[in-house]
Amino acid sequence: MHHKVRDFRTQLEVFEKLCVACAELNDPAVAFREIDRVLDTVVRYKRPGYIELPRDQVEIVPQIVHTYHQAGFDDDPQVAAEAVEEAAALLAKAQRPVIIAGVEIHRFGLQDKVLALAERYKIPIAATILGKSVVPEKHPLYIGLYEGAMGRAEVTQFVETSDCVLLWAHS
Repeated sequence: MHHKVRDFRTQLEVFEKLCVACAELNDPAVAFREIDRVLDTVVRYKRPGYIELPRDQVEIVPQIVHTYHQAGFDDDPQVAAEAVEEAAALLAKAQRPVIIAGVEIHRFGLQDKVLALAERYKIPIAATILGKSVVPEKHPLYIGLYEGAMGRAEVTQFVETSDCVLLWAHS
């Protein structure tokens, strides 16, 4: 529901900067499609979404029949395989690899896989602030939080002098 802060779009504009997808349900003809779009995006990226229902739309019932159709994702297995192959080649040549574990590891439930990779190849792990609890701080491969210039000098130096940084990124 709208809360008028400055004007009616202010709240939506704030959430657009924080969320992976947003929608303002001001057109009953596309409301269901917009809800599906936001929820599909939230599920895919494991990030917050925002749906705003203007107070003048609360009593309106769309006059269309809606059937949910799950969004198809255009992930290409060949591209993923090539990326894994390239990462493995870089890792095989590395003398000082490091894993930077961010919040995405939590979002996608990859904690055990990241730890298994690190343990198998004896790769030190640094965490980002948002990914702080991804790796137990008492784990022998955990080197601390990587915060760039704001962090502990030894962690920053280790990460920034590494010849292979493994970082999860989801586009």
